[in-house]
Amino acid sequence: MAESKTFALNFGEAIAFVAPGFLAFKAVSYFSGTAQSWLAAAATGDLTVGTFLFVLLASTVLGIAVSGFRALLIDNLFHCRWLKGWRIGRPDFKWNQLDGAKLESFKFMNEGYYRYFQFYSNSLIALLILLVARFSKTPRPAWTMWYWLAAMLVVGTLFWSAHDSYSRYAKAVNELFSGASQTEEP
Repeated sequence: MAESKTFALNFGEAIAFVAPGFLAFKAVSYFSGTAQSWLAAAATGDLTVGTFLFVLLASTVLGIAVSGFRALLIDNLFHCRWLKGWRIGRPDFKWNQLDGAKLESFKFMNEGYYRYFQFYSNSLIALLILLVARFSKTPRPAWTMWYWLAAMLVVGTLFWSAHDSYSRYAKAVNELFSGASQTEEP
C-alpha cells in the first residue's frame, strides 16, 4: 500500500521562510514590474486569491533561497574559531538515539530554538538584500542618518538574536544527546 504524504506549513516554518522571503520579495519588486504590481494590489486592497498565492509562493521560494545563503554565511560564521567569545560549537547530533521521548524533545527544541534562529538570521540576510536593493534604486538624499541608524540597530538586533537562539539550540541538542553541555569545540 502506498504511503500518503501530507503537506502542512506550521508556524515555525512560516516565520523561518515566508516572512524573510517576503522581505526578499520586496527587494525583487525594486527591479520587477510584476512583483511591484502584486505588492501594489495588496496595498490597495485589490488582492485576488491568485495574486495572494503567487506572493505566498514567491515569498516561500525566496525564503528558502535566503535560507541557503544564511546556511553558508551565518552558520559558518558562528562556527569560526576566530570568533572567540561568540563562537558556537556545532551541535553533536546522534540520530540513532532519537526515539520516543528524545524525539519529542528534539522536535520541541527545533521549534523552540532553531526555527527562531532561522527567522532571525534569514531576516538578517533578507533585510541586507532589501537595503542594497533600496539603496540602488532610491536617491541618496532620502537616506538620512536616522534611517541608517535604525537599519543598523535592526541588523544588530537580528544578529544578536540569531546568535542567542542558535547558542541555546546547540547547547540543548548537545545536552539531549550526551547529557552534558558542550557548546564549545576544542
